[in-house]
Amino acid sequence: DFEQYLTFWIIRIIVFISFVATGFWIRKHGRINRSYWLGVFPLIVIYSLAEGLRWNRGQDYYNCYLEICGSLNHDSFEFVYTWWLSFVQNVGIPYWIVFFFYSFLLVFSFIHLIKRFPKSALFALPLFFIITSPQSENLIRQFLSLSFIILAISVFFEKRYLLMIVLLIISEGIHFSAVFPILLMFFSLFFALKYKPSKPYIPAFIFLILYFFWEYSYFAEISEPILRLFPETGSRMDGYVESDTWFTSEGSMSLETTGKAYAGRHITTAIIQLPLYFFIVIAGFYASERKWELRFFYWCAYFALLLDITRGDIQSYTRFYHWMAFFIPIIVGTVYSELHLGKGVKFISIFLLVVYYVWGMMFTNMRFLINPWGYEFIWDRL
Repeated sequence: DFEQYLTFWIIRIIVFISFVATGFWIRKHGRINRSYWLGVFPLIVIYSLAEGLRWNRGQDYYNCYLEICGSLNHDSFEFVYTWWLSFVQNVGIPYWIVFFFYSFLLVFSFIHLIKRFPKSALFALPLFFIITSPQSENLIRQFLSLSFIILAISVFFEKRYLLMIVLLIISEGIHFSAVFPILLMFFSLFFALKYKPSKPYIPAFIFLILYFFWEYSYFAEISEPILRLFPETGSRMDGYVESDTWFTSEGSMSLETTGKAYAGRHITTAIIQLPLYFFIVIAGFYASERKWELRFFYWCAYFALLLDITRGDIQSYTRFYHWMAFFIPIIVGTVYSELHLGKGVKFISIFLLVVYYVWGMMFTNMRFLINPWGYEFIWDRL
């Protein structure tokens, strides 16, 4: 009803403002280590409450709820997640505490990572919220796994390599497909350390070729060799691997919801997306060239952009994109903190960011994605 809808958006806007305000604070005071966690604490609490206390919002929510309550069994193949469910059930932790913890872990992991790059926080924090919020409510277990990957990146920069390995094993034990972002990040690390071109001609050329000439039907040709990389596990993962609907155009979400195949990006989307993404590819290259950590972020964000422009609305490739999407806010924040942009370029690029992300994703796509499951919080169940 309207009251639930209004409550949802009031809370959503409060959370967004909290991300913006905390981004300002980190940029100004983030290097003062003693006050850092005190300064970001309100955001962590607000986000964890807003996301953790939602009810039945997102396609995977109810299944996760049943798993937490012990009414639905999970594959033992993902051993960490199976152990976690057993622990929750044996201790008797309420489901809403579990979802609160999931939300806390996601925002904490990203804020812990941004602590190392405080100047990027002004743009990185709000964009992180906008880009991740729809799917973090939907792909719950994937984003739980992603939280440990983000923490692993943080401890890697701190040269705590054993802890990094442990965190990556936990991530893989929560969600089998975590192997994809892990491999892609190691590939990006190789690029950051070994590939140091002076100009962004090659990444820009590849981006434009894929943007204009990639056909979604090509996934049918490349899916088979990709699927051969996955062993049989005896779990429900086998069903994903054996089904064409997850990795080819037959898995179009538009086909499933409307009966019509995905027709490609809308012209109005392309008018905004193309110059914005091309700007990120070029400006991000120059902004990150002085530090290998920033080059690592750049290549991860670059691969995320390539996944976004080629995935269409095919389910599995869309999920692959969301494994890497959190790198985009970091490199955008790096652009505005490391480069001295002209007033015209800065104004136009920020305008494109606002139109594409704040309006196009926060107020349009979020509403579309969330609406089928309502706007409820746990108090609406009472």
